[in-house]
Amino acid sequence: MSDLKKTLKVAVLTGLAATVLGACERVTDREVAIKTKFGKVVETDIDSGLKCVVTCLGYNYPSFPSTLDSARIQADEDSSTTIRTNDGARVLGDVIIKFRIDKERAVQNGADIGQLYSFFKNEYHDDIADYALLATQKVYPTYSSFDVTGKSVEIGEKVRDELQAMLDKQGYQYFKVEQVVTSGMGLSPKANEQLEQIVSVQREEEIADTRLKIADKVLEAEVKQAEITGAAFEKLREAGVPEEDLLEAYCLQLQRDSGKLGNPNVAGCIKGTSPYGGAMPK
Repeated sequence: MSDLKKTLKVAVLTGLAATVLGACERVTDREVAIKTKFGKVVETDIDSGLKCVVTCLGYNYPSFPSTLDSARIQADEDSSTTIRTNDGARVLGDVIIKFRIDKERAVQNGADIGQLYSFFKNEYHDDIADYALLATQKVYPTYSSFDVTGKSVEIGEKVRDELQAMLDKQGYQYFKVEQVVTSGMGLSPKANEQLEQIVSVQREEEIADTRLKIADKVLEAEVKQAEITGAAFEKLREAGVPEEDLLEAYCLQLQRDSGKLGNPNVAGCIKGTSPYGGAMPK
């Protein structure tokens, strides 16, 4: 009977301990924990280590991962999410937000980390995504269609900073936004088509501008050549060269410059000769 009594006593004590303490769990360095009493936050500065739930007194230790976490926003043609550039082009795709819970940052800024339990109920990913959407819609209108892919890293950094400012303003300094990835964003098919049309027009304008510059250079060269030729002929005229000879020389120069000199289909410049410079038959 004595052994039976001991066994019963141990069983009773074990049952009472289980009722009083409940389960015990370890809070690691990769977690942030708080202490609650009957669902109300009573302490937020909880160190890592073994924590036992005292059931009869209502104590519990909810914990949250402090490792890198992520949230996502998606903007497709069928969604109501609208993100546009400063020239009105619609941007579609995914934005990934990488963040973590930073207990040290919360303490430095006097933030109530207990809100993770009392306000968010450990369901904060959708809230992060909502604020990220607002930040994205604020940043993209400061960029043009041409910047969507070419400056995706810079845009991501701007969205990250804007998102962090929004969270801090709301008192959520325990969230630390590490990175916002916008490389999955691109123009909608319609916006991309419009961009191609713009690029095509710009290319045509650049080609026309180049041709105009070349034409200006050619005209400038011709004017300069005409000035040189005029000065040369004036010198020859002063030297007593007959006007008829000067006209023949000028004609030969023009044919040379135009690539027509010696062409059998072009009349010769020297009177009484063929286009090749030989004597014409009588």
